[in-house]
Amino acid sequence: MNRMPKFSRMIAGGLPGLPCLGVTLAGAYMLSIELRIHLGNPFYVDLEYVRAGVLLLVFGGFGLLIALRHILNPEAASIMLVVPLGCALVGMQIPPSNAEFLAQRVAAGSVTLTLTEIRQLLVVWGEAHGRFPDTETQLAQVVLQAMEKPSRYAQHGLRLPYRIRQISQATGPHLQSQPDTAPATIYYAVSADSKTFWLTATMLDTAVATESSLLKNEDGDVVLYAMLASFSKP
Repeated sequence: MNRMPKFSRMIAGGLPGLPCLGVTLAGAYMLSIELRIHLGNPFYVDLEYVRAGVLLLVFGGFGLLIALRHILNPEAASIMLVVPLGCALVGMQIPPSNAEFLAQRVAAGSVTLTLTEIRQLLVVWGEAHGRFPDTETQLAQVVLQAMEKPSRYAQHGLRLPYRIRQISQATGPHLQSQPDTAPATIYYAVSADSKTFWLTATMLDTAVATESSLLKNEDGDVVLYAMLASFSKP
């Protein structure tokens, strides 16, 4: 009769340790990302993986120890069970506790914002000149303001700059990005009459990758900006 209450207390003591296990595994994953970065030559989202990994391991590990102590000694004060839960809550607030989320939302979101800014600059220039830029020199001058800041992606310990590539005499958007193309690359496809342009870009699908892909939104659709001019100037 006395074993059931004791067993129940052991189970109750172990349950708060489950979130801490997740936090600990997240910490180990952060450190594995740092290891992959140093052992290979990948592109990656520029985050403090070591700092985050160590903090997650500390909080998650400490919470697991308290939970394990309560499992082994179910007679211990139940108030101690709030410690694992507190450690788990603190651990989940440590950026980047979810690197994949940051890779797909934060870094890709910054590329989307830059793409939007470039579109606005092109439209303003086009309204003033009656056409869109059709040479790389003109294009570089128009988008310089949006390209000054580095992207959230990195390689070899350095932030990658935004790059823009022009596709002349295009009949549609550039949708065939090469895998070895760096993330944060902008494709500017302009028609033969310089009255229409399409913008696409590249991103990383994960926090660390050797290949980039076309920028996609949360629904998995390629982000595409198209502009058909209706200029009054010839």
